[in-house]
Amino acid sequence: MSDEPTVLKLLTRLDIPVERVINGLVEDKNDFKHILVLGFDKDNKLTSRSSTSDIGLLLELMEHFKHNLFDGQYDGEP
Repeated sequence: MSDEPTVLKLLTRLDIPVERVINGLVEDKNDFKHILVLGFDKDNKLTSRSSTSDIGLLLELMEHFKHNLFDGQYDGEP
């Protein structure tokens, strides 16, 4: 039996540690064409990172995410 935890990709209502989300991105990095990361730093300042400088694409990513969030299609899991 392994000491490593099993990560289940299930719907959750609990916060997920930042490290777990980032590790999931690293593991799945080849699955992405573009990525946008938004968050608050430890000083509660909004910060972002992106793989593209295309403002139109960034807005499209945000609008798709917002639509999916309001439509119940976002499950919150990495």
